[in-house]
Amino acid sequence: MRSSKKVNPNVWQEKSGLICLQEIVKELKCLWRPTPNDDHGIDGEVEIVIGDTPTDQLIKVQCKSGRSYIHNARFGRFDYYASEPDLKYWNGCNVPVILVIHDPDVGKLYWRHVQAYIRSNPSVWSKPHAIRFFSRSDVFDDRSYVKLCSLVITEEAELNDLLKDSVQETLRSNLLPAIETPKTLFHFSIAVKAASELSESGVSFPDRLFSKGEGGVFFTFQDPLVEGFAARAWLDQASVGSIDVCEFLREKRGQRVIVELSNKALAVDLQSRGLLQREKGHRFFFPPGEGPKAREMTWQTPFRQASRKVAYPYVSKKTGQTAFWVHHSLRVWFKALQSQWMLQLEPGYVFTRDGATFVASEHVGRLTTKKISYERNQQVLNHLLFWAWFLDRGEGWIAIPCAEQRYLFENSYVGGRTSFGIPTDRKRLTELIEASPDIDWEELERGLPDETPERERT
Repeated sequence: MRSSKKVNPNVWQEKSGLICLQEIVKELKCLWRPTPNDDHGIDGEVEIVIGDTPTDQLIKVQCKSGRSYIHNARFGRFDYYASEPDLKYWNGCNVPVILVIHDPDVGKLYWRHVQAYIRSNPSVWSKPHAIRFFSRSDVFDDRSYVKLCSLVITEEAELNDLLKDSVQETLRSNLLPAIETPKTLFHFSIAVKAASELSESGVSFPDRLFSKGEGGVFFTFQDPLVEGFAARAWLDQASVGSIDVCEFLREKRGQRVIVELSNKALAVDLQSRGLLQREKGHRFFFPPGEGPKAREMTWQTPFRQASRKVAYPYVSKKTGQTAFWVHHSLRVWFKALQSQWMLQLEPGYVFTRDGATFVASEHVGRLTTKKISYERNQQVLNHLLFWAWFLDRGEGWIAIPCAEQRYLFENSYVGGRTSFGIPTDRKRLTELIEASPDIDWEELERGLPDETPERERT
């Protein structure tokens, strides 16, 4: 005989939220204990576990599941309307209480530490007693472990010490690994008669893409016998030969020659992309726009498009006039790690008075070194991701032409995961990407003299 009793449909909704909550707590490797009976605003408790050891540190949990609990959802946020008795009950608990909202439409949990929210938002005591959640920062998932532990372990040093072996940390370098390299190196000598005649006529030897070795031998990645070879008029064709790059690297001079040729090819490529090069070192920088005007670029981060001023005037906060120009720059060079070729990137800045005349290095060196040392990891990573995008050209890899040959580099930096870390010093990649790429140059302005007598020119 069919029963006349019915199950409240809300029960299934509530259970789905609790099931989702239990799964997350299990992924966090903590203990979940549901309230067995007489639930008056607490659905259960989480006991923090560190390693395989229960800590007897408890966090009470109230879970609400269903879209009916989500109000004013817009712009990545929503409100939950609590009752005043619930607020008083949660706030009076002698252990932390978290409120968890389950959105079944997206299958996500969002959470708030109730007592901390009440302390920071006293207006919650006014109707409709709204507790606000943000859909990006308040997600309760397998990355919430450190934040959850911090509710019961309030001393940062103690928390870091307890959890240092319980977290993994992603480490990123500033090295881009090569996936293709030039295979052949050519060598040639200069014809003595041709060299004498060309020198007398005032023609200079085009050594920009060559490396000079012992005995007047020159090395290049380009076949000297092809049409359009830059030193064709100087060439002793009988001296032309080739050698396998890997074999040449076994020679004493091998790595020096290959690195020199590779860096020269890199300089030509970066200048073809519109960058200028400082006379010393491997530093390249963005020039201003026409006018001169600030130069701005729109680039594609891993999550969204972002804008960045890559050359701009710094306006004095005292005079309202341009104090100097800031140019985003890149020091970049080839590096061999055992048998693996890498492209090493070091972001930085170049400073000019008017977009073209360099500020003397003795005036900016000490101040910029001090200032840039304050840049945090998020700003450095922001710079590195920008430069990898710039070099990529939307191809999915970074190509450096070497005549008919080329280098190909991955557009992702070498990195890895550690089995340890600093739990309270962790940020999501989205936070790092959205960090401001620049710092305040007011201190540099105060330290610069009104006139700079020694000038270097581009």
